[in-house]
Amino acid sequence: MLSDILQLKAFIGIPLNDLTQDAKLGQLLQAADAAVKNYCHRDFETALYTEYPFKGGTPDLPLLQRPLRPVLLAGTLTSGSPVVANLTGSGPYSTAQLFLGQTVAVTGAAAANLRTALPPFTTLTALTAPSATLSQNATQSGTVPLIFGLDVYIDFAGNYGFGLNAFQNGPGNSSRLYAGLDYAPEVDATDGSSKAGLLILLGQSGYGGGLWSLAPLGWGFGGMGGYGPYGGPLTQCMPPVWPTFPGSVRVDYTAGYGVGAAAPPNGRLPASTTIPADLTGAVNAVASWMWNAADAGLVQTNSESYQGYTRGLADAARDGLQKATALGDTRSILSHYVEVPI
Repeated sequence: MLSDILQLKAFIGIPLNDLTQDAKLGQLLQAADAAVKNYCHRDFETALYTEYPFKGGTPDLPLLQRPLRPVLLAGTLTSGSPVVANLTGSGPYSTAQLFLGQTVAVTGAAAANLRTALPPFTTLTALTAPSATLSQNATQSGTVPLIFGLDVYIDFAGNYGFGLNAFQNGPGNSSRLYAGLDYAPEVDATDGSSKAGLLILLGQSGYGGGLWSLAPLGWGFGGMGGYGPYGGPLTQCMPPVWPTFPGSVRVDYTAGYGVGAAAPPNGRLPASTTIPADLTGAVNAVASWMWNAADAGLVQTNSESYQGYTRGLADAARDGLQKATALGDTRSILSHYVEVPI
């Protein structure tokens, strides 16, 4: 969640040691949190996602959740072992950004014979920095560059994961793409994240001249820079573009602004939370409006039913955020976060 009871009490002006209203405040907080996310058409807490993006035909591939949070570290793998040792980061990246369940892959900056040292769909299962345990054993030994929280596959028979052995058949009809070689996240923030949530397709590996030959004809894949036949003496070669074949791209990734709070009454935002303060304030504002409106008899704090229709706090929070004059400033704040369908 984007806020917690202590934050809400401070916002409303209720003493923190007053526990008599915690149950009611928890209900209001959950309804307000859901209303804010519904209003913006997106989630905000950092979480794991698997997505089959539907937009292709261009060099950039937008993901639904943002900001995208890949973590680049170097680590030492040992063949036959799930342990990666000596994890080190540079720039904005560190082991403090890792959490369990993230995908792990070798990047395209590794030597060609080491890029397949981690099997597809490998994830992080335990962390005791500077070492970590993975869900699968390494197949080769060596110190390699790793990317946590971002793994991309193409399979022209993947069918959104419902195809036979989808995204894991090997080079015959599918491929794991390597960060920094086949694609790169558009990093546009000082913390190493991608606020735009874009994956940029590159054309530097065998993917450009290899897998494209496996693509079904007639889907309009465009040229692959120097690989493609679309350029000529009077025309510039087209850049590499993502396939438009439905369900052929799979992206496993980590995205969000930070770790949120667990459900009330005991859930708390981390002391070093990276959830934007204006989002926390927006949730508190909606919950506070409901608190005051309930006292005035304008909002029912319990669900009520009439002729088969049930109205509860979630409906009240949603309607209030959309229409209440008192929440006009909150709507203005959230306008920067609203996901606009395209």
